[in-house]
Amino acid sequence: MTRKSSQAKQPRPTGNRPANVASAPDLNGTGRLWPALVLIVVGIAVYANSVWGVFLFDDAYAIVDNLRIRQLFPVERWMATERPVVELSLAVNYAVGKLNVTGYHVFNVAVHIAAALTLFGLVWRTVTHCQSRGRKPTDTVIVTRIAPGALFAFAVALIWLVHPLQTESVTYVIQRAESLMGLFYLLTMYLFVRGAGSARSWRWYAAAVVVCALGMACKAVMATAPVMPVGQTLLPEDHPVRRPDPSVPVPDKDWAKLPRRAQTGQLDRAAFVYDAARDCYYCPQGWMLTLLQTKTKERGTSESSV
Repeated sequence: MTRKSSQAKQPRPTGNRPANVASAPDLNGTGRLWPALVLIVVGIAVYANSVWGVFLFDDAYAIVDNLRIRQLFPVERWMATERPVVELSLAVNYAVGKLNVTGYHVFNVAVHIAAALTLFGLVWRTVTHCQSRGRKPTDTVIVTRIAPGALFAFAVALIWLVHPLQTESVTYVIQRAESLMGLFYLLTMYLFVRGAGSARSWRWYAAAVVVCALGMACKAVMATAPVMPVGQTLLPEDHPVRRPDPSVPVPDKDWAKLPRRAQTGQLDRAAFVYDAARDCYYCPQGWMLTLLQTKTKERGTSESSV
């Protein structure tokens, strides 16, 4: 139902956030501690029996008969190979435990768990800072003390961690080329997202370039990683849809840039920023909206859709 009525202008919220909104959870604090611990415990429990496996198939020539991994130096021995980072990891394993297969499996499991943790951080930060495209990332009723975005990220990372399709890359020793590449792929994306939301973004972007290069030294498919962030940069940084602080009203001069529905001319849902940490929307005026209510206000006229 739609209704229009004239009303006096309401005072806009002061400060960076509305006064009645609690502080957002610290993405670098303890709010993500227990999901990370659960991912670690589950990863160890699922793949614990793999540490007693043996060398199979390509492991014979890539590890057992590979003379290049018998010593760490000179570095030219493994730097001249097609996958130098993988060769280096095997050389470290050999230096620690020779051909004791347990150490190789422990390394593979650790890499897989690290990738799951990276995926958790990537999804959480992406969901928390994303703009609404209609539906919230999660409509689940939260019965824990974890933020909705973190719960969604935890579910994604958990499914990815225990999915049967991951088994070969974890339990088959030489397939660490896949798991290492996957870790560096996710880490590249995570560093990019951190840079997009940081005042000193160049540090995060520089780290992303280094990590991306390491991934390319694991497997050639990593070459697609630099293309992945393109979707994050389709809009210029000063576009009102990408406003960093949604509680600050969009300037009048930028209202023409906001996306609107072609049929009605009303503001599209993409103009409303969803804050997963608070489970609310912010309209272009900087007001916090909850439940299913959307308000737009232009020159003293208010239109509400419920």
